[in-house]
Amino acid sequence: MRRRTPPTRPLRPRASLPGVLIAALALAGVVAAEGPPAVAAPAAPRPAAVAPCAGEASEEAAAVALAQRCETEVEVVSARTEWNTTVALPDGTMRLDVSTAAVRTEASGEWAGVDNAVVAADGALAVASAVTPMTFSDGSGGEPFARIERDGHVLTFEMPFDLPKPTVDGAQLTYAEVLPGVDLVVTVNEDATGFSEVLRVESPEAAAHPDLADLRFAVATSEGIEVEAQDGGFVAADASGAAVFASPTPAMWDSSAPAPEASGAPDAAVGEELAEGDPVVEPVGGEDVAALPAEVTADEVTVTPDAEMLESPETVWPVFIDPGVSGALNRRSAVRTVFGTKYDFAGDEGVGLCSTASSSTCSSTFRSRLLYQFAGLQGIGDLEPGHVLGATFAVTGTHSYSCTPQPVTLYAVADFDAGTAYPGGGYWNALHTLNIAHRAGCAGGLDPRRIEFNAIAQAQAVAAANTGLASFGIAADESSMAYWKRYGWDASLSVVYNRPPNHPGEARTTTPESACVVGAGRPTLRSASPVLRARLSDPDGGNVHAKFDIVRADNGALVWDPPATPAQGSGAEHAVQVPATLGQGGPFQWRVRGIDDSGAVGPTAACEFNVDLTAPVTPTVAAMAGQAAVYAEDAMRGGVGVPGLFTFGWSTSTDVVKFRYSFDNTGFAYEVPASTPSITHTPKTGGPHTLYVQSVDAAGWPSPTREYRFTVDTAAVSDAWRLDETSGTTAASVLASRPNPLTVAASVTRVDGLRAELNGKPEDRALRFDEAGDVASSATRVVDTAGTFGVMAYVKSDDAARTAVAVSQDGRQVSGFSLGQLSDPRCPTASKTCWAFWVPSSDGAGAATVAAVSDVPVRAGYWVQLAAARTTDNRLTLSVCEIPKATDPDPERDPVSATPQVAPPGWAATGRFQVGRGLVAGAAGNAWRGAVSEVRTYTSGLDQAKLFTSCANPEAIVPVLDTSVTPPPAPKRNADGADFDGNGKADVFWSNPADGLWRISFNGTTPWVVVNGAGAYTTDQFRFADIDGDGKDDVFFANPGDGRWLVSYGATSAWHAINNAGVPNDQLGLADLTGDGKADVFWSNPANGAWYLSDGAASPWRQINGAPGLPTSAFRFGDMNGDGKDDVFFANPGDGRWIVSYGGTTAWQPLAYANVPNNQLLLGDLTGDGKDDVFWVRPEDGLWFYSGGGVESWRQINGAPGIRTDQHQLADMTGDGKVDVFFANPGDGRWLVSDAGTAGWTSVNGASEAGTQVRVR
Repeated sequence: MRRRTPPTRPLRPRASLPGVLIAALALAGVVAAEGPPAVAAPAAPRPAAVAPCAGEASEEAAAVALAQRCETEVEVVSARTEWNTTVALPDGTMRLDVSTAAVRTEASGEWAGVDNAVVAADGALAVASAVTPMTFSDGSGGEPFARIERDGHVLTFEMPFDLPKPTVDGAQLTYAEVLPGVDLVVTVNEDATGFSEVLRVESPEAAAHPDLADLRFAVATSEGIEVEAQDGGFVAADASGAAVFASPTPAMWDSSAPAPEASGAPDAAVGEELAEGDPVVEPVGGEDVAALPAEVTADEVTVTPDAEMLESPETVWPVFIDPGVSGALNRRSAVRTVFGTKYDFAGDEGVGLCSTASSSTCSSTFRSRLLYQFAGLQGIGDLEPGHVLGATFAVTGTHSYSCTPQPVTLYAVADFDAGTAYPGGGYWNALHTLNIAHRAGCAGGLDPRRIEFNAIAQAQAVAAANTGLASFGIAADESSMAYWKRYGWDASLSVVYNRPPNHPGEARTTTPESACVVGAGRPTLRSASPVLRARLSDPDGGNVHAKFDIVRADNGALVWDPPATPAQGSGAEHAVQVPATLGQGGPFQWRVRGIDDSGAVGPTAACEFNVDLTAPVTPTVAAMAGQAAVYAEDAMRGGVGVPGLFTFGWSTSTDVVKFRYSFDNTGFAYEVPASTPSITHTPKTGGPHTLYVQSVDAAGWPSPTREYRFTVDTAAVSDAWRLDETSGTTAASVLASRPNPLTVAASVTRVDGLRAELNGKPEDRALRFDEAGDVASSATRVVDTAGTFGVMAYVKSDDAARTAVAVSQDGRQVSGFSLGQLSDPRCPTASKTCWAFWVPSSDGAGAATVAAVSDVPVRAGYWVQLAAARTTDNRLTLSVCEIPKATDPDPERDPVSATPQVAPPGWAATGRFQVGRGLVAGAAGNAWRGAVSEVRTYTSGLDQAKLFTSCANPEAIVPVLDTSVTPPPAPKRNADGADFDGNGKADVFWSNPADGLWRISFNGTTPWVVVNGAGAYTTDQFRFADIDGDGKDDVFFANPGDGRWLVSYGATSAWHAINNAGVPNDQLGLADLTGDGKADVFWSNPANGAWYLSDGAASPWRQINGAPGLPTSAFRFGDMNGDGKDDVFFANPGDGRWIVSYGGTTAWQPLAYANVPNNQLLLGDLTGDGKDDVFWVRPEDGLWFYSGGGVESWRQINGAPGIRTDQHQLADMTGDGKVDVFFANPGDGRWLVSDAGTAGWTSVNGASEAGTQVRVR
C-alpha cells in the first residue's frame, strides 16, 4: 500500500539532538535502549571545608550547602546521567531536569560534551564523543560494518555485500556503489546515541538488482543479550527483558515530497520551509512511505523491500530504505489519522487538524497528536506525592497556523511504544492549557520559542505510582485548522522537589546511656531528666531541625512538648535534656522527627523507657546445701579447694535484674542474673573471707553492699577417727557425712589417750600396738596420694630406735605415704632416728623415697602430735609437737616444722588406709610399737595457727572435726555489750553522781532517757550483765556497806537483793561460765588463789579451780572457743603467754604469745565467728591489732593515734553480731564508733556532760 506523508517542519540546528541508530533497507535500525539511572547515594553529612562558589559540586550535600551560601543553582555531579541533570536550588529544594536529547557522555570514563563527528580510529572509523561508542568499517575489510556498545554489551552488523572506502562528511559516511546505482549512507544521531543506515536506490534499474530482493544481514551480540523480534523491528534484550539496543519497523520512501512554496507564504499549514530536511536520514514530508516488517532470528535480520513502490511508474526516484530509529532513552511519537505513526521523529511534528481545504501544504486532511515519554525518573518515583513541589514540561513551539493565540493542552497519557496509533494511549488527562501562538514573523513575543506547561500533577502521579516513567501528550482542537501548531522533538521535564528529612538515626539516651527500644524490652532509666539524642539528616542535604516530645506509652497522653531545636547541617546530632518533671514509673515514649527549612516533616523515630529513681534494698545472702561445704556466715567452715554454694535474694525489692559480687574486695568483678542468683565458690586460701554483694535493678541502681563474712578452714577434714572405743573390732569415723570405719585387729589393746593422761578425761582412749598383726584398716582408700592431702595423729612411741609407721595407705608394693619415725642417715638427730613423713617415687619395692624429717628427737613414752601434708606443688611438710609430761620442768609446747622437701609427682596408692603399720615389698612391715589416737585426714595441710592451737591445747581441736557440718555458734541472747532493751544492740549507760539518776541512750543514738536512780554512785561502781537470762542486761551492785548483791533488772526495776557475799565490788567478775544464758559471779580469793563461782549470782560460792597469787582483776572473761561458755583468760606478765581456762574449770591451756600488759588487752568478738578475739592498741603509734580467737598472730585492722586500749570499749552497737570499737571523746563529748574495728570513725551521738563516765559494756 502506498502512503503519502505530510510535509514536515524543517530541522533547525540545536546544541544536541536525540541520537538515532538507523538500519538501512533490510537491516532494521538498532538503538541503544536505556534503563532508568541509579538513585543518587545519600550525600555526606557535611562538607569537609567551605568550598568557593561554583556551579557544580561533587555530592548532593555539598551542592545544597553551596547553593544556599552562594544563592545560586549548583549541579550535583554525582547524580549526572547522559539525559538527567540534578540541581540544588538556593531555597534548599532540588530540581531534576530530564531531556529527550542526551546532553553529555561518559563513554571515555569522564564526562564530556557530545560530538557526533566521525573520525579515523585504529583500523576503523569511530564517533568522536559518543554516548554509546560506535565504530564503522573503513572499507578495508578488517572490521564489521557497524559495532555499537552500551554498558559492556556489544552488537555488530554485517552487510550482505562488500563495502568500499567511504567518504566522511562530519557525522555522515557514504559508501558509494555498494551495488550498481545503490549508495549506503550512514548518519550518526545528533546526540550520538545511535545511527541511521539508508540505502539510496537511484533508479528502477538499480532496484532490479537481485541482491535487493531479499536482504539478509548477519547480526551478533555479546554474551548476556539476545536478538528478538518486536513490533516489526527488533531489540537486543538482556536476561530481564530490558532492551539494550532497539530498532523499530524498517521503512522505505521515495522522493515525491512537494517543493516548498516559492513565496514562503505565511499561510502554509505545516510550516514555512518544506525542503530543508535530509531524505537520506528520514522522510521530509509528503513522500510515499511503506513499512517493511522484518523477519528476525537470533543471528539474522531479513528485510524485503516493497515491490509495489519499486515497480510503480509514479514512484519518484531515488528511493530510500530505512527504519527511522532512535537510540535515545526518552521517546516521542507523532500519531496521525493518515500516514500512520512516526515513532522517534526528528525535527518537529504537528498537533490539531491539517486540512487541504485550509492549506495547500496539507497533502491530505488528517488529525495529529504528539506523545513524549521520559524514563530515568525513579528518583521521583521514590518520593511521596507531597514532596513534589512543581514540574514543568517544556518543548519548542516551532509554528502555529496564525499569529492569533489559540489553546493547546498538555495531557498525562498512558505509556506508549512504536505500535501505538492515533489517538494515542488509553487515557488523556488534561494537565495544563495555554492560549498561545508561536509563528515566525509574529510580533509581541509570539515568534517560535520554548513553551512551558505545568506538569506537577503528572510528576506527583509518578511519585504515587513509584515508577520511573512519565508520558505526556500534546493535542489541540481538531475541528479547525486555526488551532494547528507544530512542536519539536527536543522536549524536557523539570521537577522541583523537596524530600523531607530521613528517618532519625542513632536514637538513644545519655545520662544515662540506653538504646532505643519499644515494648517489653524498654530500658529503665535512673534519671527523670535524661538527654535524648538522635542524628538527623536530609536526603537533599539541607539543614534540619529536630522535634522531640514525650508521651505516655500506655495511653498517649502528652507529657512534654518542647520547641524544635535550632537547624543544623544534615547528619548532625541533636540533643535535648528533659526537665526533671518525669516521675517514678512509666512507661514513657519519646519521639523525634526531622523538619527541614521548608517545613517538610520527616518520619518519626520512637523509643520507650521507664523511670526508676529508687535503688534496691540491700540483698540477702545465704549459704546453701548442695556443695561439699556450707559456708555459714560468721563461722569457720569448709576448706581450701572445697566448694560452697551461695544464693542471693532480692529482699523487699521487686525490680532486681542482676547481682554483682566479688570476694575480698569491692571490685564487683562478677555478676549473675536475678533469675539464677546462685553461685559456687571454691576458696583458694584459708582464713577470713568477705563476700561483697550488690543487687542492681533495671535502671542500673546498685543497692547498698551486703558484706557476708565467713572463715575458710585452712584444711577441711576429709576423715577422722577418735579411736575412743573401749572395746570391739571397729573404730568409728566421727564424720556422719562420710562414715568410713576402721577394722581393728582383735589383738590391739585399748589404753588412755592424750587427754586422759593430760587432763584426766577418761573418755579419751587410744589404740596400743605391741604385737605382730596389730593394725586398724579401712575397707577402701581414704586419701588421694596423687594429689594434695594432709594427715594428723597423736602418737606415743615405745621404741625410739627403729623405723616404724603409725599411719599409711597401701599401694601394691609399698605404702603411698608413711607417717611415723624413721631410722635413716637423713635424720638430723644424733640418734639418726627422727619423726618423718616420707613417700616413694613409685609403687615399686626398691623405689627411692623422699622424706621430710624433723630435728625433734624421738623420745619413748611421750605423746607427739604429727601433722604432715603433700601440697599442690609436691612439697612434703611435717610439723612435730611433743606434749610435755606434768613432771617436766619446761611445760612449753611448740610445733616444730621440718624443712619441706620436694617430691616427684605423686602416684595413686589405692589400697587400704592403715593405722599401726606400713607396706614393704608387698607385705606388712615397719609395725608401730606404741599408742595412736585422734587420727585425721585433711584436704590440705594445716596452717601454723591451727597447729599451734591443737598442739598447745588438744581440747581445742575436738569441736571442729568436719567443718562442712559444724553447727553455728550458740546464739547470743542479747548484744555483746550492755543491751538493756534486748534489741541486739548495745546501749550507753551513765549514772550521774550529781543527781543520782541513771540515763540510757538506746543503741547509742537516742537522746538521754532517765530510767532509774540509785544515789550518788558513779558509773564504774556498777557491773552490767544478764542476771536472769531474759535477754536484757541488768545493773549489778555489790553494796560495800552490808555486802549484799543488788540487781536492777533491765536497769529499770528497784533494787533486788539476790545474794550476800561480803566481797568488795572490785574483786568480783560477771561472766556466763556455765553457758546457761545467765551471768555468774566469779571471785578469785587473794588469800589462797582459789576460784569461786556463784551460779546465776544467786547460789552459794562453789570452788571451781584456782591460780595462786592472782586476784580477780588480773583476769578477762570471754568465750575463746565458741562453745557458748565464757572462759577465764590471763596474759602472763612473766613470759607474755596467753593462757585460758575453759569454762573456768580446766587447767591453763596456752593460746598465743604477745608481750602486752594484761590491762592493755580487751576481749570481744570482732569477726562474728562466735569466738572472742583479743584487741590491742599499740601505744607508740595508735595502730589497732587483733588476734582471732586468741590463737592467731596479730593482724592490723585500723588505728587512731593517741588513744590507749583502756580508753576504748568493745560492744555490738549495730546489732550485726560483731563488736564495734566505741570511744567517748573527752575533748568534745562525741561518741565515735568504728564498725567491727575496721571502718573509720562514725560520730553517732554525744554527751559532753557525761565525759568518759559512759559505759557500753
